[in-house]
Amino acid sequence: MARTTASKSITSRRGILALVVIVIGAFAWILTENSGENRPAPQADDLSTMVVPQNPTHGDRPRAIPLTDFALSELDESEQASTFERHAAITNRGTIRGRVTAAKWVPWPEGVRVVLKQDGKGELDFVVSQTKPTFRFDSLEIGSYELRLAADGYRPMVQTIRVRENKLDGFFALPLLTDNQIEGIVRDLHGLLVPGMLVTAVPVTDDPSVRLTGHPARTDDEGHFIMKGLRPGTWRVYPGERRNPLGEGQVIELSEGMREAWVNIEVPRFGSATVTLVSSDGRELPKGLRVMAMRDSRKSGPLPDSLQNSKSHTATSANDDQGVAHFSHLPPGQYTFTAFGAKYRRTIQRGAVREGEISEVVIEMRAYGREMPPR
Repeated sequence: MARTTASKSITSRRGILALVVIVIGAFAWILTENSGENRPAPQADDLSTMVVPQNPTHGDRPRAIPLTDFALSELDESEQASTFERHAAITNRGTIRGRVTAAKWVPWPEGVRVVLKQDGKGELDFVVSQTKPTFRFDSLEIGSYELRLAADGYRPMVQTIRVRENKLDGFFALPLLTDNQIEGIVRDLHGLLVPGMLVTAVPVTDDPSVRLTGHPARTDDEGHFIMKGLRPGTWRVYPGERRNPLGEGQVIELSEGMREAWVNIEVPRFGSATVTLVSSDGRELPKGLRVMAMRDSRKSGPLPDSLQNSKSHTATSANDDQGVAHFSHLPPGQYTFTAFGAKYRRTIQRGAVREGEISEVVIEMRAYGREMPPR
């Protein structure tokens, strides 16, 4: 009985203590609210230096932010508009960045400059090097720019770039190419200039690290051609494609510090052919059907010594909007012309190509029926 009376006494004491704590807390809250009503409101001048927490969960690391641009209620409409325009002009800026690239054999000179110029305004320079080949121009206005790579003894590379509102960030690559070049003239055995002929230069070397990639060029109306950006060394220059040469060509040396080498190429007289593609059902044929011309060495006559490697010469072309494929500079002889592509069957037509003449060949194309074309 005594134990039960003691337990009731302890429970009543705890209830009284909790009630006292609640009353004290309510009284403290009332005092806090009354003191806040007498606190002065912050002035406009104080808003610019208000300190706010950088993160709600990290109140111990405050960050000061300017709020004057947001206190627009004290400005008239014209001042508010100009403030907004200034804010947009600051944020709506573009960036042009990129990288200067170079082959392993290209030596990097000192003072490689990337120049950015805007129409009617000044220039911005950025100096790059082999260890730091990247460049960057920030805070650029909307408009048109000229990006130029400048280095003594190297080809000037120029790109026209436009910074737009929907594309404020652009990345561009500028190749660092040497100013070495090979140029020359192509004539036939009668001394006439040969226009429109493909000329290829291939490096002559035993170094396995050098890629034997052909550098093509085509003669202009005066038979002149030029190849730029070549590495110093020995080159073989011949008419025609790398895999289908139209002559032995010539070997020339492009030495270090020698920016230009000249070569004269002499070729025999060739023939040419025009292949006209027509549809068997009278429909208009699509552009870009492939046409091949292959010389039959067994049925053709002998060739000059300079064209012994062209006995089985092969050339490729495609038909234009008028359905015509053009072949120029074909060694004389008997040819097999093959046309195919899209939904049309492979069709063959034979014809002869004669020196100094234009041969005309017509191929009738037939579309596939219900059967599927071969893959």
